[in-house]
Amino acid sequence: MLPPPVPAPAARHPRLLAVCAILSVFQIINAVLVLQLPDAVSQRLSLPPGVQAALSLLWALLFAGSSGWLYRGPHRAARRVWWLLAGFALYSWLRLALFARADYDRDRLLFLAGLFIPGLLLFVWRMMRPAAGHPTAEGNVHDTSPD
Repeated sequence: MLPPPVPAPAARHPRLLAVCAILSVFQIINAVLVLQLPDAVSQRLSLPPGVQAALSLLWALLFAGSSGWLYRGPHRAARRVWWLLAGFALYSWLRLALFARADYDRDRLLFLAGLFIPGLLLFVWRMMRPAAGHPTAEGNVHDTSPD
């Protein structure tokens, strides 16, 4: 008699996995759309279409890889993905700050910075402090017996 089939491992962070998968697909679509722009439009872009497509594909690969990390569920995968998302947010804001030409883009930079910088500082503070009682916190790794 054959043993029952082993089910696929359940994702430990299904929402985070979905966000990474959606961002990966979005970045692939963005790369394809940028490469299909008419010449008249692509000449007016501040960042060349090839560079934009390459950066989008790089982010797509990073998000696809992070989806794989989350699906397999290795130790600290979610923490790495949160850092990746923070890096993507910083990249997006810096790209807007450096390459925005339109007045409406320039006008919203201060507002976005007012939201982004405190949020990023809060995120870094939260990620850097040790989690009390968490299995990976200092002294709690594989130790379930009372002292």
